[in-house]
Amino acid sequence: MSSSSSRAADSIIYSHTGLRGIAAMSVFIAHIFLMESTAWDLNYGFFRFFMWQNYAVDLFFILSGFILNWVYLSETMTIKWSSYLRARVGRIMPLYYLTTSLYLPLLFYRTFKHEHVYEGLAWPITLFSNLFMVSGIMDGGKFTLNSPAWSIGVEFFCYLAVFPVLMQVYRFLSTHRWFVSHRLLFSIILVCLFSHGLVLCYQFTPIPIYNWHWDSSWLGRGIFGFSIGFFLCIIFRLSSQWRPNVILINVVVIGVITFFLLSRMNYLPEYPLLYAFPFLVYFTAFDRGLTASILKLNVFQWMGERSYSIYLWHKMLLHSLASLSIIICRHLKIPNPIGLINSILLIIIVLLISELSYRYFETPCRKLIRNLGRVKKADI
Repeated sequence: MSSSSSRAADSIIYSHTGLRGIAAMSVFIAHIFLMESTAWDLNYGFFRFFMWQNYAVDLFFILSGFILNWVYLSETMTIKWSSYLRARVGRIMPLYYLTTSLYLPLLFYRTFKHEHVYEGLAWPITLFSNLFMVSGIMDGGKFTLNSPAWSIGVEFFCYLAVFPVLMQVYRFLSTHRWFVSHRLLFSIILVCLFSHGLVLCYQFTPIPIYNWHWDSSWLGRGIFGFSIGFFLCIIFRLSSQWRPNVILINVVVIGVITFFLLSRMNYLPEYPLLYAFPFLVYFTAFDRGLTASILKLNVFQWMGERSYSIYLWHKMLLHSLASLSIIICRHLKIPNPIGLINSILLIIIVLLISELSYRYFETPCRKLIRNLGRVKKADI
């Protein structure tokens, strides 16, 4: 790895921003279709095109591992862990705790009003696991108040534990001559192994621990996906002198998209898509070709920059708007609207709230936390 590479480590990979936007919108739209499943046949091809929300989260993990390596790691760069931690906290925690806190009144109401009918005696576990961001690690969405946020706790675990471990292991191995000569091959092998591990996560069986059965697949998906992205970025750096031509990039990326479409139409199985994601992330990182020109469009960049807000707000807003719609329709004695028009209205409202959240809460909080502890040179 060299910090003098033509692809500077501080440059933005716009195609990856666009991919994050597409993944977030896919999760969002899938949940709309699931909420209004009585209106449509979700096995129909058009709807199946959007029903890949689980794999979209895996794509998030891969992109996250790639981006953190791209931003922080190089042989000539020493990470200041205090700044790193502030940046990760600023990225994750403010919006996570805001959206989670809005569920707390409902948790307390259901627990004490209905005498544990909904939450059971496990409500303290639900409360504290969400406050400490470990609900996703414990059991995915089962204990997570804002269900999509299960992956946020897993990702934050990767920030705190997986990334530092991977970085230190890689730098330690880089001190050995044999590894330096073969690190590209070594990284490729690891990406293949971690990709297979990610596929196997969907076959994990719960691990019995006393009276509790721990579903480790949620944490496994985060660790394997993040590690894939980490070593993909190493491959990308090591191949900095090789720039594939636009034709090759287009062929590979369009091939992955074609495989995706065929799998959504049931012509191919779905799980091999996880083996295709590393090719998609690697070749889109060059920010060249037909797909890159599409992903760089303002609409995809806008969605990518607000993907975190879209991801954390959408489930809560969908449930709230659905409940409000039922109350209003009952009061007016009219049928509750479902179908295309209602879905479009939901999309508009969620995107509007996400824009306000990103602009006036997420971004200011991130800047504030990142600036904590910084000392101006003039004050030294």
